[in-house]
Amino acid sequence: MRPIDAIVDYLTEHELKIATAECGTGGLIVSELLRADRGHAVVEYGVFAQSLEAKDRLIGVGDDLRRAHGATSDVVVVAMVQQILKSSAAHLVIVNTNIETHAADGASPCGRAVLGWGLRNGGRSYIHVKACVFEGDRFDQRLEMAYCGLREAIRLHGGF
Repeated sequence: MRPIDAIVDYLTEHELKIATAECGTGGLIVSELLRADRGHAVVEYGVFAQSLEAKDRLIGVGDDLRRAHGATSDVVVVAMVQQILKSSAAHLVIVNTNIETHAADGASPCGRAVLGWGLRNGGRSYIHVKACVFEGDRFDQRLEMAYCGLREAIRLHGGF
């Protein structure tokens, strides 16, 4: 069984819908979910925003907040999660920032991004934020970040 099929099976079994705001993964979270046979049943919507203007319009996180705290800060990610929770009926929200490339002396470059999750159950909601480092080329980093987001959403849901 492919990892994405197991993820979609979990989401389907628990009757969960996902909404995303993807900056660093370029829509890969939704794309991967839709690879599974029943993936369409677990996706409410996905937003991919690359330009600052699109992030303002579609995700509702303004330039002032990014300037004050940094585009890849926990504060910005929490604001992104809050906006998607507010605009969706999804049970799980996954958001991510752009990937910042880092390379130590002599080491292969890696990418750092901040991910955020919002979980909703009845009247309760929960937000979780985590900075992560991803190895490999740019595509590998994006794909690893997409699966990190999905796996962590399921882990968090199991404990919610």
